[in-house]
Amino acid sequence: MKKGIQLFLSLFLLFFVTSLFANPFEGVIYFQKIDDKEVTYFRYYIKDDHIRIEDVNEGGIINGILLIDLKDKTLKMLSCSAQMYIDVPIAPENDKLKIKIDRTGEVKMIVGKECELWKVVNLVDYSNFEFWVSKGEFPFFTPMLNMLNRNDKIALAWISTMMGNDYFPFEGVEYSSTGKMITKLEVLEIKEQEIDIDLFNVPVNYSLFEKNEDQ
Repeated sequence: MKKGIQLFLSLFLLFFVTSLFANPFEGVIYFQKIDDKEVTYFRYYIKDDHIRIEDVNEGGIINGILLIDLKDKTLKMLSCSAQMYIDVPIAPENDKLKIKIDRTGEVKMIVGKECELWKVVNLVDYSNFEFWVSKGEFPFFTPMLNMLNRNDKIALAWISTMMGNDYFPFEGVEYSSTGKMITKLEVLEIKEQEIDIDLFNVPVNYSLFEKNEDQ
């Protein structure tokens, strides 16, 4: 009887731990984008199918906000200075790149997450990309990129990997065919925490921007 109880408790603990780590991420991801012109900072707030993306400056002041609902397929762009918002239509997905992928097996820790290096080559222009990738709790990222209809090469390279929707690149670098760095994205901080659902709603004092017919 004692062995049976111990086996039951062990199985229960295994199930509990597996379920815990299988839960989708909820919290805040803060990262930067670097190119040859500037450094841009972003905060992602993630809760279930809701995503809030804030474009912020070095001092943390918000320049603009995107509100994304993956379930209802809606996208709203907010202007903080004008206290207005617009409903952004969802465009058809871009064509994927013809690529070659090398999942190297090389790993390193980035902000507490174990990430594997993927090397991706664009077989058309031979630009190449390096992604340090974590798996298991980030089902929002690839569907989000598809909704945003991003056509920059680093986004298209990621979407073209077709590796499923539960991966997230904690670092991504785009290089030209000559090896020059074009763009680098890297996570600076990640916090798992409960997010208030009100963050994903348009503030009541914001007005819908409607274009005049004569504009």
